[in-house]
Amino acid sequence: MPSSTGNGFSVFRHYLLRVQDVLGDIDSWPSRILNHIFIDEYDPPNSTATVDFFYGNRVPLADALCFYTNCNDHNPLMTILHFALLYRSWETSPVDDPTCDCTYYNVQLKKMQKLHFPQPDSSADEDIPFGIDATGNGERIRHTIAQVFV
Repeated sequence: MPSSTGNGFSVFRHYLLRVQDVLGDIDSWPSRILNHIFIDEYDPPNSTATVDFFYGNRVPLADALCFYTNCNDHNPLMTILHFALLYRSWETSPVDDPTCDCTYYNVQLKKMQKLHFPQPDSSADEDIPFGIDATGNGERIRHTIAQVFV
């Protein structure tokens, strides 16, 4: 059961709001990322794609971890290690391998970007599904959000 303050406000809701302050409303995020966060089993490529999304959009590590670990039943220790390792690695030695698939959806530019490799301006990506309803798991995701963050 989520803890709450005296006014009934979930402490965990704070992390949802902090992450949405950076990324925008959760329904504007790529559906693939929402599935990785709420539905998919722990898997290094899926987890790395999620970290790419958080890191690339400048979500602070602590906020990303607190949000992510409350959204699923993945091993929290493994998650902390994976997120912290990637964040620290990218902060101290930016990805300089052009073959690395460190791409993320940039919420401000509304297009896919490669970490640490600025791309020329272009139109927004149009073939990316967005939001909870486009995940194919909308009911499960909304249930998790209601259970944890409300």
